[in-house]
Amino acid sequence: MNNQNDTDKTERAELLSKLKSITFAAFMTVLTEEMSLEIETMNSEGTSYQWLGYDEWNVYSLKTGDRKQWSEILKKLSNRQLKVKDLGETDLYMLVTTIDEDVEEDSDCSLLLEGLLCVSEEITESFYCYYDCRSEDRPRFFSSQKGLKAVLKDAFPASILWDEMETADLRRWWERYEAEGAYMPVISFNGE
Repeated sequence: MNNQNDTDKTERAELLSKLKSITFAAFMTVLTEEMSLEIETMNSEGTSYQWLGYDEWNVYSLKTGDRKQWSEILKKLSNRQLKVKDLGETDLYMLVTTIDEDVEEDSDCSLLLEGLLCVSEEITESFYCYYDCRSEDRPRFFSSQKGLKAVLKDAFPASILWDEMETADLRRWWERYEAEGAYMPVISFNGE
């Protein structure tokens, strides 16, 4: 009996160590009849579960596109002279018109996109954006999923803590993470 108890304690400690190393993971189910998203999240503290409206999961994966056009966009943005029409047929154009469906082509979008300047030098071909339309007036940009996941961890805090779960539940969550956790649900305008 003591051997089994020691094995259970060892397994639990190993599972807790693995689970507490996760920055953020999300599992999404589209609930069409309810016009909602069922979101289960994991982070280093535990899990959470919630329903969101279709328009409340605002996590984007964006591409820079043409390098010359990208450079022009950044130049105009840094001079605070970027208009919606300057974005052309880019992912940034799609993002701006998604955030504000009624935006005019001649509207200045420098203020809306200014956060991009903080990470523009780190961006190669793709980057990420998180926009919480309920509490933020501007999107936040990230050069990698690592930075994005750190922000999402705070935006979707754990409501059920790892330390309070049974070992069987810890095992189930770890198995799920191994099977699906590397995938990050994002909105992509470029078909990826």
